[in-house]
Parts: sequence; structure tokens; C-alpha cells
Amino acid sequence: MYRAAYFYIGILLFGVACSSKTTIEENFENGKLKSRVLLKGSRFFYTEYYPNGTINNSGEVDKTGNKNGVWKYYHSDGRLKAEGHFKDDYKDGRWVYNFRNQNYRINWLTYLARPIKISIPDSWKVISDSLPNMPLFVISDSLGAAVNFNVFIHKNIKVSVINFIDEEIKKNASYGIVKVISRREVEIKREAAYEVIYDVNVNERMLIGLQYFIPRSNEIYMISFFVPKGKFDIYELLLGEIAYSFEIL
Repeated sequence: MYRAAYFYIGILLFGVACSSKTTIEENFENGKLKSRVLLKGSRFFYTEYYPNGTINNSGEVDKTGNKNGVWKYYHSDGRLKAEGHFKDDYKDGRWVYNFRNQNYRINWLTYLARPIKISIPDSWKVISDSLPNMPLFVISDSLGAAVNFNVFIHKNIKVSVINFIDEEIKKNASYGIVKVISRREVEIKREAAYEVIYDVNVNERMLIGLQYFIPRSNEIYMISFFVPKGKFDIYELLLGEIAYSFEIL
């Protein structure tokens, strides 16, 4: 959901209080509809569009912008990409997906390990909780080897997040990073974050590393996924779903 949607919902609430608009829209630069927030009774419904005019995603939100109820996501050609329920902005229960011409289902649950909260498939398991000098937790998928991820908190950081990422890349090069594939700024749960994807060679095993860096005050939260290179296309959507559910409490 675009960050602007939360602003529009606030405007819409104000408008309703003044017996004014029940719909707020945002357009692309070419004038085509980009997003719409619609009030029906006391319920808000958000729809986001692709530049070609087809629906990107749609569903119900509360007055703070949190997703609830049934949500649907679409490919740009109009085909259904994903459908399921949200509860307080977290995926809840069974979702169906159509990604890279594969259809599959995932049952989601919300995992809470203060100070963070994150969605994971209910078949995945926690391998370890927080220990001194260890991640907050390590989680593995149901196959036990195909994918695992961990979350670290780096405290008392005295450099910018960009410099921190550069230092991490240099440090990890000695552990097997072959090359950085991409790095970009993203947004996770309304927090600025950075994504880095790279090739990794660990004991002659080629992996894809996917990391997210989320700065908070003088701390940086680091989410790391490691996937066999040949399976990254299969897991790409799933890993994004997990990462973008991450919330610092």
C-alpha cells in the first residue's frame, strides 16, 4: 500500500466529519487513477492500480490504514496473484497464490518474539531463540534445509545505515559473497529500510542471500534469508511476504 493512503484516509475521516467526500483518489502523472479510498458506512476500502489501469490490490483498511478482512492482489494483466485474509495488518490463515505460473497455498501465523513481530508459514519452525551474540531467532522451513532466516539487532551503531551496509558487505565478502546483485531502498511497515541481494558460495554450495536492514534510533535490525540459488525463484514471493510483515514493537 502506498504511504499516501494513510494520509488520504485521514483526509477522508475529516471530510466525513464535515459531511463532505466519501471518496479520495490519487492519480499518476499521466492522469490515470493510481489509488482510491472509499468509505462505505463506517468501513474503508482501498484500491491501488497499475499504470495500465488494471487493479494492483484491493481490500478493507481501518482508520489507521491497517489491512483487515479479505484482500486480493493481481498481476498487471488482471490475473489473480494472491488472495486471503488480514487481521490487524497481518496475514491470517490460508492464502492462495499464483506466482510464476505456480498455484500454491500458505497458512500464515503471526510469530511474536519481542521486540519484533513477523508473519511466517505455520509449517515453519523456530530452531533457536535469542542467545548471547546470537540472532533473536532462527527459523527454518518445513523441509528443514531449503530456506532459513534469522533476525539480528545491531546496537549502538555510530555510522549511517548506508555505511553500515557497506561495512557488512565488505566483512561478509570473506565468508563467501561472490557478488552483490542489487541493493535498493524499500519500506517495511511504514519504516524506511534497505534491501540487498547477493550470490553466496558456502562450502561450494551456491546460495542467494537476501537481507533487509531496518534502522531504528542507534540500532539496526537485520533480516537475513539464505536460499539455494536454484530455488530462489520459487521462494522469492514468499520471502518478500515474510520480510514485509516485519514490525518493531
